[in-house]
Amino acid sequence: MNQTKLKDLKRDVIIIKRDGREEPFARRKLNKVCLFATDGDQRLADMLINATLIKVPKSGKIHVAKMFQNLIDTSNSMITRLNPQFEFITAKLELVKMYAISYGVKTNVYPNLDEVLKKGVSASTYDREIVKMFSDEDIIELNSYIKQDRDYLFTYNALQNFNAKYCLKYTKTKKLELPQHTYMRVAMGLTYNLNIEWTKLIYDIISYHLATFGSPTMTQAMTSAYQAASCVLSTFGNNTFDLMNKLMTAGLYTKGSGGLAFDITLVQAKGSLTRKGIEASGIVPYIQNVQAVVKSMMQGDTRRGMAIITCHWWHYEIEDFLVLKDNGGTHETRAEGLKYALATNKFFMDAVRNREDVYLFDPLDAHTLHSAETDDDFVEEYHKLVQRSGIRKKSVNAYEIYKQYIKVEFETGNVYETRLSVINPNMTGRKVNSSNLCVSGDTLIDVKINDIEMKIKILELDVYMNKRNFDVYILSRNLEAEVDEYNLIVDFGLTGKDRDVIDISVYNKKLILTPEHEVYTLNEGYKEAKSIRAIDNLIIRNI
Repeated sequence: MNQTKLKDLKRDVIIIKRDGREEPFARRKLNKVCLFATDGDQRLADMLINATLIKVPKSGKIHVAKMFQNLIDTSNSMITRLNPQFEFITAKLELVKMYAISYGVKTNVYPNLDEVLKKGVSASTYDREIVKMFSDEDIIELNSYIKQDRDYLFTYNALQNFNAKYCLKYTKTKKLELPQHTYMRVAMGLTYNLNIEWTKLIYDIISYHLATFGSPTMTQAMTSAYQAASCVLSTFGNNTFDLMNKLMTAGLYTKGSGGLAFDITLVQAKGSLTRKGIEASGIVPYIQNVQAVVKSMMQGDTRRGMAIITCHWWHYEIEDFLVLKDNGGTHETRAEGLKYALATNKFFMDAVRNREDVYLFDPLDAHTLHSAETDDDFVEEYHKLVQRSGIRKKSVNAYEIYKQYIKVEFETGNVYETRLSVINPNMTGRKVNSSNLCVSGDTLIDVKINDIEMKIKILELDVYMNKRNFDVYILSRNLEAEVDEYNLIVDFGLTGKDRDVIDISVYNKKLILTPEHEVYTLNEGYKEAKSIRAIDNLIIRNI
């Protein structure tokens, strides 16, 4: 649109106010907001305003709320790798909207903490008894300690997520808290029985984004429903009381915003007889019960509960377990609303590589496999069970089991692998038999986005997949066809950073890996990085 047409459009634009009044568009008002968001950069402000005006309907009339949302959407569309500053510009525009909607104030005024606390107590959002632990003088001091400018540390997507998940409401539709109120609430909820200097310290740490707490703490601190467990690992026992108790546990922790990781391995297989001589129903019905419980609970405004169910590879029903997410199954064989993990160990993975047969057992007879502390203990117990007669077992090919896992993982993106031989040597205490969802890494990967091939860090997947909603394809090895090909990435995540690593140098190039990270070799297939030898033949691409 040329400048003349743009001027004509500006003159014809009519703004419909919230009370229904109509008035001509005043560029200076929008310019003032844009200068605030761009830290006084008139060029960026003009760019935003002009791009927003183009979106005005042909009628020339637009509601003030719609006009402002168009401004936010315009700024958001300008976020690119070349213009990352629009992440913070868009966030500041979103803050203007949040301030106005929640408290009818502008960005130079932050609602008083005392007002927020009284409103929260009145609405039963806050625990009255905890709030009463702070004197009037404490609240005045904490209010003066709130730093509004820390709201500007958010990027746009981070602000949206934080507001939706952690800023509490006092009615079904009205937000009680702005971001700094949320941080102060959490600090107060954790230190109400301590000196307020501790409250200030916690507030500084989390409001500066130096550290954070789990979702249960962020959403429920200083409320009457507070429970602090972020992730709960639990094992289903093989008796009615424990099975029912775990379902109650699932409901209570889900309601309290906790994430659940259940190990189903000890539940006896379908077809075996219970102590009363009744045929057992197997693991699938109990998994479906867990799904029904966690999906019936809301965690905040928008998120329903979630659980991951782990089963060890040697369970008699492992083949049925692996198709719980399969789109080709039936209602009786599926539970698509949960996430799943196949628990493997060194013994099984060696059998997969060698395409050997392994035995599956009913945990009614093979519970000692579950409690084996080390890989050597497992192998010893496994061979005892293989030789034992009169127990329920069957022989399957390890490679075929693992191939079924890969197939479902590729198709659904929600079946994971828990490598017990990697986890437990690093643990001090009880053996871990299940895990919540974790992957790690900042390695360069070859990807294809919009048919453009490029190299990015794994960490950057968030930018392309979550923020820009692109389909991302990763270059990976097809072992059966022995070719490299691009495959769609269906899921990813990021957790721990503090792991020991080793360097592998090949032709002046270096791989930096955790010791257990598997590397593909032409001579022996996949093997752990710590086992790589000088004679191994690696494929090294240009980086």
